[in-house]
Amino acid sequence: MSSTKYAGIFKRFFAELIDLIIIGIICYVLFIWGQPEDEGNLKYFVGSFLLSNLIGFAYFILFESSLGSTPGKMSLQIAVTDKAGGQISLIQAIIRLLIKPSGVPLEFIAGVTIIASKQGEESPLWGLVFLSFLAIILVIIDCLILVFKPQRQALHDRIAKTVVIDFDGEYKSPQKVLLQLAALAVVSRLIFNAVPETPLSWLKPIAPNTAMIAQPSSSPEPSTPPVPEVSTSPSAPETPTSDKDNMYICKDKVVLGSNSNLDGKWEIQYVQANLRHKVSLSMEGQSGKSITQFFDTEANTSVTIEQDIKLGTSDRGTWLVGFNPVDAKTKKEVKTYSPDNFFLEINPSGEQGGYKCDDSNSRSPMSIQKLADK
Repeated sequence: MSSTKYAGIFKRFFAELIDLIIIGIICYVLFIWGQPEDEGNLKYFVGSFLLSNLIGFAYFILFESSLGSTPGKMSLQIAVTDKAGGQISLIQAIIRLLIKPSGVPLEFIAGVTIIASKQGEESPLWGLVFLSFLAIILVIIDCLILVFKPQRQALHDRIAKTVVIDFDGEYKSPQKVLLQLAALAVVSRLIFNAVPETPLSWLKPIAPNTAMIAQPSSSPEPSTPPVPEVSTSPSAPETPTSDKDNMYICKDKVVLGSNSNLDGKWEIQYVQANLRHKVSLSMEGQSGKSITQFFDTEANTSVTIEQDIKLGTSDRGTWLVGFNPVDAKTKKEVKTYSPDNFFLEINPSGEQGGYKCDDSNSRSPMSIQKLADK
């Protein structure tokens, strides 16, 4: 009765693969190319996950509802139609994509898995295994339904009342769809540019020494702007074996030893995770001592940490590198507190400033001022 030939699983698979490559290139250029790939950052998360998925969904929905075929399907001469061979509606295209395992369900599972995997040892391994297994099962079920149905309808085709057929005719001009996607790309890029580079604690393990509350202080607030997180540098060694060890701190290669004249007493303040820390620093030559004060909310008490400080140099300037943090009262090592590392710089106003780099290579702006000798 009908000579319609329905597209097989291999054509549909390779067409989908071509489309995903095209979408990947577009989203890479828009949101990732030239950007710091800090996965614990709100900007990276919005660009690489939310906005990229928005463009991917619009790509399939607009092409299939307007032209009946995406560029990947066009290249393999297949098209999506209704059961009568006509053009599908926008609603059908949306329903088809929402139920498609390789569409929203798989994206949701992938997103949850990525977020959970970044919580470190606290993540239940069985949860990640279950989500990965569920994703594979969904795709396999969809493929099996496609193979054994006479009209080669996958589950999403049956619910949306669509079929995928071999098509050797002429496709409509894609000009309108391309303009719509270009407009969406421009708007998405503007949204991406407006997103602040804010750290997301639920996208990465939380440093154990930052759960503190600030103490009131009359010292001036830090005047340096926040510096984006950098999480791709090698980790620094815990304890150097000599005064000339190479260390990696916030992507800087730091060599201990410096000729900077920082003799005297200094006060440093920095805010990390909305919490203020006050540091009293005493330097003589290339070494010194620091006392860091904060309020530990878990122990519900004020804590004072003493550290050894050594000067260090990198290609960009001077570092104050902390070692051997101990409790000022008990003189015992505090294993949950990572040594403080401070980078010094001069602000455009002429004041000294810089930032503090913690154990996860996150940067927090700081203020520093020299205290009068008594």
